[in-house]
Amino acid sequence: VEANANSGDRMRLVGILASGPIIVQDVLPQSPADHAGLKTGDQILSVEGTPVLSLMTLSDYLNGHSSAPTHIQILRQGSPLELTLTAQKVTYSYPLAKIAPLGSKNVYVKCLPTFATEVDPSEAAVHTLTDLIVFDINAPEGEIPALEKIELGQSIRKVQDQSFSTLDQFIELTNARAYQIQLELELSSGESLNHVTLPASFRAEIEAPREQTLLGFSRKLEWDIAHPTPWRQISESLSMTWRVLMSLISSSSDVGIQNLMGPPGIIRTLHTFSMEDVRLVLAFTVLLNINLAVLNLLPIPVLDGGHILFATIARVRGRPLNRLFIAKLQGVFMLMLFALMLYVSFFDVRRWQGDNTMEKRMELDRAYIVSPKFKN
Repeated sequence: VEANANSGDRMRLVGILASGPIIVQDVLPQSPADHAGLKTGDQILSVEGTPVLSLMTLSDYLNGHSSAPTHIQILRQGSPLELTLTAQKVTYSYPLAKIAPLGSKNVYVKCLPTFATEVDPSEAAVHTLTDLIVFDINAPEGEIPALEKIELGQSIRKVQDQSFSTLDQFIELTNARAYQIQLELELSSGESLNHVTLPASFRAEIEAPREQTLLGFSRKLEWDIAHPTPWRQISESLSMTWRVLMSLISSSSDVGIQNLMGPPGIIRTLHTFSMEDVRLVLAFTVLLNINLAVLNLLPIPVLDGGHILFATIARVRGRPLNRLFIAKLQGVFMLMLFALMLYVSFFDVRRWQGDNTMEKRMELDRAYIVSPKFKN
C-alpha cells in the first residue's frame, strides 16, 4: 500500500490486527454503558457469548444489532457479571459543504465548517462560522483544471464575491447563480489569495453528519516499557543495519536507495522523537551511530574501510599503491558519495512534504469529529 504519495514510499501489509483485553478506561455520562452500570476497570469478555478480543469485533456486532438489547459478559474485580444494554446511534461528526457537478459522484470538493466552540451538529448549518476549510478533493487529473488550483486546508473566504457567515449562506450563494461559480480562497497560513472559477454545472449541498452505533466507553491502553541491555541494543541495531544492506542488493526486495535517510530525514526524525520522548532520541542515536560505524567500515574509497582495503592490497603486493591512482579513485568516490547524499536528501524532502500533507489531513479529521451526545 502507498505510505507517502510524494516520495512514492510503499509498504507491504499482512492485515492482521493485534488482540488484547478490552478494559474500560472511561464511561461517558448518559450513555448506554453508563445506564447499564459499566464501570472503569471492567474487562469485557464476550458479547452474547462470543469472545471479544478487539473493539472491531464489538463494533461489528453492534452495527448488526443496533436496536436490540445486547448482553455482554464482563469481569469486575475478578468476578464475572452480565450486563444488558442497548447501543445507541449517535452523531460523531460535523456536516460538510459538498460542491460537485450535477449527477457526479466521483468529482467533488468537500468543505469543513469550524466554530469558536463545539456546537451541536444538528445546528451547524445555521451557526456562525469561524472558517470554512477545504476538507477533501476528488477529481481525475486534467478533467477539471480549476479543481487543481484548490489545495487541502485552504480557507474559502468569499463565493460570488460575497462573504458568508453560516453554512446555509454558503450553500445559498453558491447555488444562486446559473453561471460560473467564483470562489476566493487563501492558504491556511493566511497568505496568498487564490481565485478559482468553477463551471456552472457545479452545485452545493450539505452532506449529513456521520453516525455510529456506540455503547459509550473508551478502552484502556496499557504500555510496557522494555529495558533491553546495551549489548542487546547494539546487536539489534547491527542486525537491522545488515538486513537493510542485504535488502539493497537483493533483487526480490522492495527496499531501494530512495528509501534510505539522509541529513534532512535524520534531523527531522530527531526533532520528532524529541517532541515525544527523550528515550526515543537515545534509541535512534544508538541506531544511527552503529549505522555510521558499519557504513564507515565498508570497503569503499574515501571511507575508513577503503583505507583498510588499500593497506591490505599494498601488504599483499609487497609495495604501496600508486598515490595518483588512489587520489583519483578517492575523488571519484567522493563525488559519488555526494551524489548519493543529494539523491536520498531529495527523497527526504519529498517525504517531508508528504508527511506534512498527512499531518494536515489528520488535523482536519480531528476538527471533523465531535464528542458524541447520548439521548436520555
